[in-house]
Amino acid sequence: MTTVQAAASRIICPHQDCGRDNDAGRQACSACGGALEAFTSLYLLPAWFYNQGLLAYHAGNSQKAALCLRLSAELASSDPAPRVLLGKLHAQRGDLDAAITCWLEALEAAPRHETALTCLFEAKQILDSRKKGMKGQKGQKRRAIRRK
Repeated sequence: MTTVQAAASRIICPHQDCGRDNDAGRQACSACGGALEAFTSLYLLPAWFYNQGLLAYHAGNSQKAALCLRLSAELASSDPAPRVLLGKLHAQRGDLDAAITCWLEALEAAPRHETALTCLFEAKQILDSRKKGMKGQKGQKRRAIRRK
């Protein structure tokens, strides 16, 4: 169960000086009697944005996917899933630095998240191969300068 799903099954009373943990289906807080119904839907927003982002990602709409995934990540800061997918989206766009940032943030929330770890490992391999290519290019430039 993700953090978003767990949050949707419980709701913390937002009324001043209460903060009681309640079942999400309750109409009123068990401690203070304050209305909870309107606040329950707020707990579902991160999952809705994540699902919209996932649909947009698979449909190839990267702009909408990025927006929805960012919103989901901000609303559910302890759920790594939006950041992992957002990282993949950044990597596909060629922005490896942004992708790595997303995957590192996902690992802050879930240090053993397998997909985030795999993505970081693959990103490191890409960066290492780029560095090797750059070193080779510098060597070629030096040899060309010496020949002149």
